[in-house]
Amino acid sequence: MKPNTRIFVGDLVRALRAIGPGDRDSVARLLGFEWGTVAQAAESQPQNTVQLPRREDAAPARELESERVGVVENLIPFRMERTTYSASRPIPPPLPIQRVTAIPLTLAPLFHPGWERCLLSESIHTERDEGGIHIERATEAIARLQPLVRPPRERVRTTSRGCQLLIDIGIGMRPYARDTEVMIKSMKRVAGKQRVHVLRFVDSPINGVIDENGRDVPYTPPDTASVVLALTDAYCGGPLSALRSGVAKDWLATAAIAHDANSKLVILNPYKPERWIPALRRKLVMVYWDRRTQVGDLRRLRKVR
Repeated sequence: MKPNTRIFVGDLVRALRAIGPGDRDSVARLLGFEWGTVAQAAESQPQNTVQLPRREDAAPARELESERVGVVENLIPFRMERTTYSASRPIPPPLPIQRVTAIPLTLAPLFHPGWERCLLSESIHTERDEGGIHIERATEAIARLQPLVRPPRERVRTTSRGCQLLIDIGIGMRPYARDTEVMIKSMKRVAGKQRVHVLRFVDSPINGVIDENGRDVPYTPPDTASVVLALTDAYCGGPLSALRSGVAKDWLATAAIAHDANSKLVILNPYKPERWIPALRRKLVMVYWDRRTQVGDLRRLRKVR
């Protein structure tokens, strides 16, 4: 084999036999041989056999190939039993999966849990002549010879009239949507399911309300002279760029409608008092819906206004 090629002498002999008589020197030089060496190699081997290249003849070509692609010296022995799995072997059990149970976040009520029932009772209570017999008034009636058809009763505070619960679903109360749902359940436990009437509105009930059947109806105050309790931001929450569907004086109009029906409007506002509209804060019973609110604060507000 020629040192700088991969063409063997036998390839040259087969080429000369194929093309027939011709310029043998040109064909030999074209394949990288000198004719003298070709003739000597052809005479030294039989016509029907091709001499295989010797190891020393192929060594330069191997060196050239190793320089081009690199040499792999230490081969890793391949063992079939290490790369295949026998079906006769038992399949090991899968590793146990450790499942972590997510703990749901509990919603803490805005009112203190220990004071919530008292706060709700104080916010919706009304005074009625449902107590025991009023001794002084009964004695005065007997002294005047008046018949006691209906004995006078002592005036007590009670939640028997229930309340009308107004839920604001506007943009300012969206962060407190879950709190309002919890408040509805708490109020029904305090006053009774049949005595709590829930109405939903956007920004102000003057624009209409949604009753418990999902109907859009005009707002009407309760006919039982009960308290109207509104859970609302009273236009002090939400982004400043939000479009509101009412103005502050709408709440003054709502309070007037409730007063004409012998009811009283009480507002629970979850935003800080510093953000409240001053006109509403002065004229309405507006309570801070927060854990720091106490029963005494609510009682004092209801007496003053």
